[in-house]
Amino acid sequence: MLPRDIVDQVDYLLQNSLLPIQVDGFRKSHESHSFFDRFSVLIPCFLEPVRWEVIFSCQHPYWPPDVIFAAHDSDFQPLATNSSISSILKGWDSKDPSTLLRFLVELRNEYLQYQRKRVEELKDSRLHFEVNTLESIEDLEMGLVTDGDNARVIFSIPLHELDLSKLARQSRLLLQPPNTGVVLQVCYPVQREFTSSSAVPLIKLHAPNVLREVFKVEDVRLPAWTDSMCLAEYIPKLLELLQSQIIDACASLTLRRNFIEALVPVFGRPLEAETDFGRKVSMIASAGVFTFLIHISLPLQFPKVQPTLLLQSSQHFDSQGRPISRAYEDYPWSPRWDPSEMVSRICDFITEENASFKQYCNESLQYH
Repeated sequence: MLPRDIVDQVDYLLQNSLLPIQVDGFRKSHESHSFFDRFSVLIPCFLEPVRWEVIFSCQHPYWPPDVIFAAHDSDFQPLATNSSISSILKGWDSKDPSTLLRFLVELRNEYLQYQRKRVEELKDSRLHFEVNTLESIEDLEMGLVTDGDNARVIFSIPLHELDLSKLARQSRLLLQPPNTGVVLQVCYPVQREFTSSSAVPLIKLHAPNVLREVFKVEDVRLPAWTDSMCLAEYIPKLLELLQSQIIDACASLTLRRNFIEALVPVFGRPLEAETDFGRKVSMIASAGVFTFLIHISLPLQFPKVQPTLLLQSSQHFDSQGRPISRAYEDYPWSPRWDPSEMVSRICDFITEENASFKQYCNESLQYH
């Protein structure tokens, strides 16, 4: 349990931060204290979580907190370089729930400057070249991460030139700052002696969770990194590839919606249909006295990848009270068919399969 003023600060932080800050590890500084007065925050920096310890005074919760940084950041001295942080601490208002969030945002900004300086101080000509060619990119972040004898420099590069506007309009996506698009994360291994290395960097794409409903960056096959390549060469190739796949994602979304509309004349109006992203639809069907539900899940790669059908009985239940169901991923399908043909073939398949599905349900009842 936290003192009321600190609770308000933490709640405001979690509800209003534009950054995905996490809070955990609530505990007491001393067993004799009545309240929890310290906790951990995970602050995203260059797409990596950075853990800081926030310590309030249990006896004086209206005082500003102390912050403990990681051991490898022992030379990070924000109060010596940032007057805004000092001003927040001097004018700390425990009754203003936004104070903790403003404090952590200022700390993060200063930490990013500190990390950039660490990268620039490395004796690595390759990294110096990358920093110089990338410095004009808005919201660029970089940092040096050490783990024992291993070290790596991480760049977080927002791909502002990637046009997501059509996809956002079609799917009614709400892309809110700062999570408005795709970000490229590049990790360069650094030699222990901090001399130049020709190792291939580790490259990864990141995107807001809401964007994954219509476009999964994890499925993108990244362009190959060739010898002597730099990010100034790589990023345009990546943007060209991503823009092409965004166009494909828009086309797939339109086709998924057309497919769902084509179901109505054959199966009747759906019980449920997710039309924003065109990913799921459920219908009711019957064969004589046997009534069952048809759930169709449409993949992002539709129509290249066929939907998954799930038949679910409304009359057969297992020992846990769950309706018996069966999934189908192998049935007549061609991505070249128009939506009405796709639906007609699915209807034919279900008409032939419903007797087998009913038998499967009856046998499952005997098993349970």
